Parts: sequence; structure tokens; C-alpha cells
Amino acid sequence: GTNAQGILAKTIVGLRSLDYTNASLYPSGVTVDFTTRPWDHAATITSPIAAGDTNDMVFDATGSVVRQTVASGNAVVQKFDLVLRFLGERGGGGAGDPTGGTNPKAKGTLDLLWQVTSRGSANIPSSGISFTQSREALGIQSRSQD
Repeated sequence: GTNAQGILAKTIVGLRSLDYTNASLYPSGVTVDFTTRPWDHAATITSPIAAGDTNDMVFDATGSVVRQTVASGNAVVQKFDLVLRFLGERGGGGAGDPTGGTNPKAKGTLDLLWQVTSRGSANIPSSGISFTQSREALGIQSRSQD
């Protein structure tokens, strides 16, 4: 699909594939750097906002408030990027462990390891001020969730 869940799901399927470098596996706007880093099963979903855009939000200097539009003030451009990285498969200890798993469907399969990094930023192009925040999570997806 073209919604956020559809883009995320199609990207995950592409990264897990044996031929993850196949560009047709990914939705438009998703970047996979398999040319310079073929070992890295990572994809970036990027906000379609350039750092120099000035139509996002503005800081109204007259009222010291942030608004969507105002006649005067500095534009604040917000951006959010998501990096998904497939780290491989693992067995044992998780929900897919043949000896300790709780879901019979998952027995004898390997769990999937993922790394997700989110990067948010707020830029004020007219002043050259920029703020960036990153968060990272590692997780296991049980094959029983497929």
C-alpha cells in the first residue's frame, strides 16, 4: 500500500529477501545503499522535506509562539527519517526456540533480528540553527508473527 504501514511492511519484506538489492522490492522513496555497502541490509525511509524548506512551521517572534503560518517570523522545518536494518536470523531462546517456544507454528524456525533508528530534526534555515535527535532500538521478531 501507499500508507505508512504498507511502506514499512514492503520495506521489511525486501530487506529479508535473499535478493534484497532488487529495487522493485521497495516502495518509491525508500533508499537502499547496496551499491557501496552490499553487506548492509539497511533501508532508509526519508521525509520528503528538504532542510531548506520554509513552509513547515514558523516561530512568531511577535508572540513567541510556533504557528503553521504567520506573516513574520522564522520558519522551523521539521523532518523525520527511519532506518531499518535486518541483522539476520537467530535460533534458541526466543519464541521460535524449538524447545522453549510457546507457539507450535514457530517451532523449528529462526527468529529475525532487527535494528530500527529514528532521526528527527528541526531546522531554522534563516538562522542556521539545527536540532537533531536520534533513537535506536534492537528487537527480535518471532517467525510465528509472519
